[in-house]
Amino acid sequence: MEILNLKETAQRITLAIENKERIILFADADLDGVCSLVILQEAIQGLGGRVETVYFPNREEEGYGLNFKALDSLKQKSPALLVALDCGIGNFEEIKKAKALGFQVIVIDHHQVLERVPEDAFLVVDPKQEGDQYPFKKLANTGIVYHLAHLVLGASWSKMLEQNFVELTAIATLADMMEEKEDNKIIMEKGLGSLLKTQRPGLKALVDILGRGESSARQVAQKIVSVLNITDIKNHLTESYLLFTLSVDGEARVLAEKLYQQSQQRYLEINDMVAEVEQMIQDEPQDYERFIFVGKEEWPQVLTGAVASRICNKHQKPTFVFKAGQVKTRGSVRTPKGVDCVEALKQCHDYLEMYGGHAQAAGFSLKGQDVMNFKGCLIQFFNQ
Repeated sequence: MEILNLKETAQRITLAIENKERIILFADADLDGVCSLVILQEAIQGLGGRVETVYFPNREEEGYGLNFKALDSLKQKSPALLVALDCGIGNFEEIKKAKALGFQVIVIDHHQVLERVPEDAFLVVDPKQEGDQYPFKKLANTGIVYHLAHLVLGASWSKMLEQNFVELTAIATLADMMEEKEDNKIIMEKGLGSLLKTQRPGLKALVDILGRGESSARQVAQKIVSVLNITDIKNHLTESYLLFTLSVDGEARVLAEKLYQQSQQRYLEINDMVAEVEQMIQDEPQDYERFIFVGKEEWPQVLTGAVASRICNKHQKPTFVFKAGQVKTRGSVRTPKGVDCVEALKQCHDYLEMYGGHAQAAGFSLKGQDVMNFKGCLIQFFNQ
């Protein structure tokens, strides 16, 4: 049994390659999005195809997922096949706009479906959508693309490609904290089994820096996630993407060293933000009895997820951390098991411009003027 629309998506991509159509790959900038894009791009290249444009949105400026600013930047590439990876399931208006601009949009996502799938998409691949009979619903997005790449490549699928792809899939599965059972258990066993022998120059350089002989494959993979899950974006390319796609060992080593040093600095920034939140909770504990809701203008939005995770894990309460702004506020939410944060966001969607994610991890954006109304709605939700 296959994931709904996966075979049709493989056929559409193959047709685009044969007809030399423009192909645009658009992905979320975290590791799951990056690994999804790298695998699909290399599968296309494996059939002699070419990806016209790779685009990762800058969350600080564009928010999460397919967005109008990105479409304005990409519209001169129309007509084209635009594949949205690890995002898109909630981008209804943006996909409608993309279609009007002449793009044919395929959404490949694994986040919870928000009442319906985008009707203006040509195809939607998401195991959580209604009518999908695939039994395992908890693949990372890269896990879905791993299966897609196998279909796209067909007879060109090789042992070496499988090794290259399953390593990235295992890293993405770990980064997105997917449950390691059934399909994911197989992916993790295969991916970790070959990680320390990787032939991908960027990954090989990073493994060497992180201590090939001193740690287990899982420990190395966890360190890779900590280094690469948040990296700078330049010209809509993440540095993690650049590392994975470099072919020259020396260049890969230089970039890997740089990213490792940056991750150490980012670790300190996250610690500082966590300390600030802990002080807020200590000063006004009555304000955080049911859930934690904190934001500052100077906090980088890209770090809000990591901070929310730490605070949620310690206090075992739903945690909303955001970069406050007079015009736009963007942030992340993490919840303990048993509390569905997407359901909370759904209940308060009147105040949100965009939201989506998983039961325990999601993102949101809203106008600065609606922050207190949003908080009031959350108080009602969590007091039910």
